[in-house]
Amino acid sequence: MHRAFILSLASLMLVLFPTVASASFAPADRQTFQCISNEDCPGPTFVTFNSFTDAPNPDAPNNGDERGFFEAKDAALSTSPQDGFSDTLAVRDGELVMFRVYVHNDANPNLMGVDAATAHNVSVMVQLPANNSVDNSAIAYISSTNSRPLQISDTVSFSSTSPVNLTFDQNSPVNITKRTNNGTGDFATNMAGGVAFTDNNNVKINLGDWPGGFNNHGLITFTAVVHTNTIQPVAFACSSLLRSTIDNNRSTFTANANGTVSGANITSYNFTVKDSSGRVVDNSTVNTNAQSAIYNFNQSTPGTYTVSSVVNSDKGSTSSSVCSQQITVLAPTSTLSAATTSTPVTATTNLPNTGAGDILGIFSGASILGGAGHYAVRRLRR
Repeated sequence: MHRAFILSLASLMLVLFPTVASASFAPADRQTFQCISNEDCPGPTFVTFNSFTDAPNPDAPNNGDERGFFEAKDAALSTSPQDGFSDTLAVRDGELVMFRVYVHNDANPNLMGVDAATAHNVSVMVQLPANNSVDNSAIAYISSTNSRPLQISDTVSFSSTSPVNLTFDQNSPVNITKRTNNGTGDFATNMAGGVAFTDNNNVKINLGDWPGGFNNHGLITFTAVVHTNTIQPVAFACSSLLRSTIDNNRSTFTANANGTVSGANITSYNFTVKDSSGRVVDNSTVNTNAQSAIYNFNQSTPGTYTVSSVVNSDKGSTSSSVCSQQITVLAPTSTLSAATTSTPVTATTNLPNTGAGDILGIFSGASILGGAGHYAVRRLRR
């Protein structure tokens, strides 16, 4: 644990003070391996990177020592990934420098199986010197989640007659050269995927899984430009606040920050909503390290509101006045319906006609019935 802490501190010092660092690798005391012959390089039974000291590959670092895996040369000399590289280089203003990172997972798949010999979540990180100096250095890291050690590093030293710094030439590709067909085919050079430039001086290249064995070694190459002028750092800022309307009451606001180009590590976004009197009606915090965050606005009270965003990072917080927008919530529109008056329809009932003719007819009928009844009674009495 104490040794790991010392090595981590040493790596940190190389990053923070590159002008005093010389070309060197770390950890300097990691286990190394040798070939019995050019055709017999058994290697370890665990995942580890760049620890052979006599690698037979023609594109291995000088003298076959893989620990010196980071090298550079004048890009005008040759485009070959093998020729002319060194861990020390004299540079001049405007020079285009080619870098290469040698990547070899030393684990032997013949001894431990292909799956066990595969390194996972492999990445290459490179930091170029941002400060002007006549003696400068760049540093490269190779890391994996199952390698021993988890991370290794190496540096390239620069000298110049006047103070210089270096920046990535982002118009040129980051290439990867390795064998095709899972290490059984010919070498081919292609653009690397998973390349993320944090700023002009830092890049991370995600390589994913990397099989073990000499047949699977490869080279990462890229270019940088030498400058005598000091590159002014980009100030951390909230770059925009964009609105998307859902309806009268609801909208979404997306705050964007320039953390990637300014080198800031974002921690959270704070959204504040104020009414026309300046009273805070809502306050929301989105905890994320992403380059943008979304706030959902929802106010039913009519009026004009101001939505602002503050982005927080390890480089401080942005101004709320930069990312700010006004939004007006309208009163709901009410539509009055015209009154409808209806005259009730009274049902007509056919009542009996009680005129004189009808009364006479009723009386006559009753008399006839009465007479017939009287006659029948008399007949019965006889």
